[in-house]
Amino acid sequence: MFLFFFLQVLEAFSQAEKKKKPSPNLLFTDVYDQMTPQLEKQLKEMKDHVTNYKEQYPIDQYEKF
Repeated sequence: MFLFFFLQVLEAFSQAEKKKKPSPNLLFTDVYDQMTPQLEKQLKEMKDHVTNYKEQYPIDQYEKF
């Protein structure tokens, strides 16, 4: 019985890993109706950082950036 559930979990992980991850923008836009100026600044800083060091970030694994 354990093996059956274990294989189901592995299959679920396999399927989930094929999907793109949610956009990193959601870290900033998902909580408030309108972003505060500080959040807008932090979002811009994150995008600038990832753009400058894009070889360090697997952005193609995300829905949108």
